[in-house]
Amino acid sequence: MDNNSEYNLYTEKITNKGKTKKRVKRFLLYIFMTVFLSTIAAVVFFEVNGYLKKISTDEKTKEKVSIIIPDESKSVDTTSTASPDSTSQSEVETVYVNENNEILQVAKQSYGSLVKVSAYINTSAVFQTLYEKVCMGAIIIGEDRKFYILCDFGTVDKADNIVIRTYNGIEKQATLLAGDQTTGIAILSMELSEEEYNRNQNSDFNKTRVFEIANSNGVMVDDTVVAVGNICNGEFTYNVGRITNNTNSEYGTDSMYEILNTSITCGMGYNGVLLNNKGQVIGVVTSKYESKYGKMLVSAYSINSIKNVINCLSNGKGLKTIGIEGREVTSALSKAYNMPRGIYVNSVSFNSPAFKGNIQPGDIIKSVNSEAVYSFDRFQELILEADENEPLVISLAKRDNNGYKDMEVKLSFGN
Repeated sequence: MDNNSEYNLYTEKITNKGKTKKRVKRFLLYIFMTVFLSTIAAVVFFEVNGYLKKISTDEKTKEKVSIIIPDESKSVDTTSTASPDSTSQSEVETVYVNENNEILQVAKQSYGSLVKVSAYINTSAVFQTLYEKVCMGAIIIGEDRKFYILCDFGTVDKADNIVIRTYNGIEKQATLLAGDQTTGIAILSMELSEEEYNRNQNSDFNKTRVFEIANSNGVMVDDTVVAVGNICNGEFTYNVGRITNNTNSEYGTDSMYEILNTSITCGMGYNGVLLNNKGQVIGVVTSKYESKYGKMLVSAYSINSIKNVINCLSNGKGLKTIGIEGREVTSALSKAYNMPRGIYVNSVSFNSPAFKGNIQPGDIIKSVNSEAVYSFDRFQELILEADENEPLVISLAKRDNNGYKDMEVKLSFGN
């Protein structure tokens, strides 16, 4: 073998030895980087996971926004109720007031708790054409500089921009938190700057403030009431009258709303709130049932029966339902027909959670998540408060040939 061959072999051996070292170094570097990156990933995971858990915990422990209704036993006068169809003209006449009348002062002082709501919809992407819809809103909840405003959902739904104007001239952008098609109620939020808040606090001219809420269970037939908002074909208008009926109710999905009928006359497209003679809110004006209770006469949802809807919307949540319509089985009905107390199911919406859970007309819902339900108010409240990610446990009484048989179903709000 010549020198060249030995040299080549020797060179080849040295080269292979160098390559082996490089491979070992690369392998060690790979191990090091793998461990290093895995450590960073683990640290990031635990930090992010902890942060997300903290956010979730904060959301759960965050105090909910809600209206406060004073506790008051229900007192209803059923002996002097008058049907709007049979009421005489003298009974539905507006209560006329003068400048010295106490109820007139109540109406005027309410203006600080009313706002003009302007909703703008862009009808043309090319020409930027804005269409304005207007309604009146009522400030029903306040937190420091933040106000929550009840208004007409049809006005603000799908709006590109919402502007609030208070009676003392403050103009602010507002945010639609949530709305409900059934009741026609929406909740907006607006927040004053520190300068606006201080100016408002020092204002002598109808300071922007929150309406006081009364317990509508204490409303009696013939009580003097005032409707404020857009009542007489204009902003910041009002009219006065009396309660003509406090026993009517309207039923919806998972709900029952008490209706306060009045002798108050109104214009077209009216909206606002109904106040007692102390200026406290006892109802939310609605035109939904005017064909039933009388055209151009103000009717209102009682504030007690609509409070669950307001509280839910004020927290930015849509209304959850299980999809039933029914009636309350009162103690009197229970004794008369030998049936359990609860919510009697009249109908079930197709493909609803109740439908999927095999709840049927004729069933009686006795409890929700182990809490007995005797009223629609509490029934709806339990449905709205339920965790939509957890099964809803419903205790039922189903009728058979031997009477009623108890059973339990679990419903899901998911698809």
